[in-house]
Amino acid sequence: MKDQHIAKLESHLERLIEGAFSNIFSKKIRAQDIALRLARAMEDGLQAAQGEDHRPLAPDYYRIYTHPDVTARLLEKHPDILNTLAGHMTDLATRAGYRLNKNPEMELHGDERLDGGELVVVAEHS
Repeated sequence: MKDQHIAKLESHLERLIEGAFSNIFSKKIRAQDIALRLARAMEDGLQAAQGEDHRPLAPDYYRIYTHPDVTARLLEKHPDILNTLAGHMTDLATRAGYRLNKNPEMELHGDERLDGGELVVVAEHS
């Protein structure tokens, strides 16, 4: 995908989730960081189009890893955040012209190896 298209996707996702994350991460992890990681994970996990549908197939399973304290605070303050992110990923895939086999599934996990400002996103196909 062209860098310009990536930037557009990241910008869109950042606007969608900024309110949810800005209060939680206290600027250690910015919404821009999350948007970038999710958009890149989607792009990196694309599979070639198959059959009559010429759209690339985007991943539909995302695992987000943060420090356990960050994970706990996030889920406490925004218990529906995973559903919200899944909806945003569907929107991103649609805007980018990608196909999904099913609605994206999101998981948030704590990882002691990460500090409060680190974030890892893993995308896969179900």
